[in-house]
Amino acid sequence: MSAFRRGSWVSLLELCWVLMGLWRLGAACPTSCSCSGTRIACVDQERGIMAFPVLQSELEMDNITDIYIANQSSFSSINDKDLHYYRNLTNLTVTNSRLTYVSRLAFQNNLKLQYLNLKDNNLSSLYWRIFRHLNISNLILSGNPLHCSCENMWMKLWLGEEADAQELKCIEEGGGRKPLTRLNPPHCGNGPKIHTHTHAHLPMILKTHTMDLIFSTNHLL
Repeated sequence: MSAFRRGSWVSLLELCWVLMGLWRLGAACPTSCSCSGTRIACVDQERGIMAFPVLQSELEMDNITDIYIANQSSFSSINDKDLHYYRNLTNLTVTNSRLTYVSRLAFQNNLKLQYLNLKDNNLSSLYWRIFRHLNISNLILSGNPLHCSCENMWMKLWLGEEADAQELKCIEEGGGRKPLTRLNPPHCGNGPKIHTHTHAHLPMILKTHTMDLIFSTNHLL
């Protein structure tokens, strides 16, 4: 067999392996989603999902850097292990869905996560410890029924003017809404002084400032 023919067979074999890999990825991808080597997108309302897709192998999930989920009426929580195998995830969007709960350990294995968009869901609060080990540079929370409570004070402290840019509001006990930047509930302590115009990384704020504020209310420990 000539070198040319051998090369052609090798190229054909490599192409078959690539196509086989794409077929396997597609076979593991839910019908309501689209999956590529680095991205998963689930936006189909009719054939919705209830949780994050689980691909066929850990290696495939390890290669995913971007997950985009929208318009999912049955998607209500992010639990401890849901994102366990997506270790290289950097961008996560869950928007216009029914998300009501995010576990404190939801992102324990996602140390590269930088962009988190949870816009237009049903979140009433979000615990600060979720983000303590992460370097989140973009956090979008607008369109959620956040409570005007001590538990959500860290959002005001970290987002600063960005909270107004997102038109972020919280709901008071009487049902009224007010800008998150005006959140100042009683019994939350004096509150740390943070210069938010530098938009420092969230872990730095949580480790150096927010502790005194959060720990002043025992029910948030």
